[in-house]
Amino acid sequence: MLVRHLNIEPELTVDAKNLNDLLDKIDGQHHGFRDSVADETGTIRVYVNVFLNGERVGRDPASLSNASLKDGDEVHILASVAGGARFP
Repeated sequence: MLVRHLNIEPELTVDAKNLNDLLDKIDGQHHGFRDSVADETGTIRVYVNVFLNGERVGRDPASLSNASLKDGDEVHILASVAGGARFP
């Protein structure tokens, strides 16, 4: 949902040293991506889940800088979807 909204291909290959760097690099190509994932303090938004190699990353700002990346790592960024209109 997040990817489609921002017209970003579902898979990207990015050379980044940590998750913070990853978000910055993607945002450089797709303005607004970082703000969709984290707020201005660097805290991952409550409706977004970030996984590094299948393990959920903490929401605190330090998590983005502390999660080092190496070649072959997989990051999944998933936005929760809820609500909607009632149908008769």
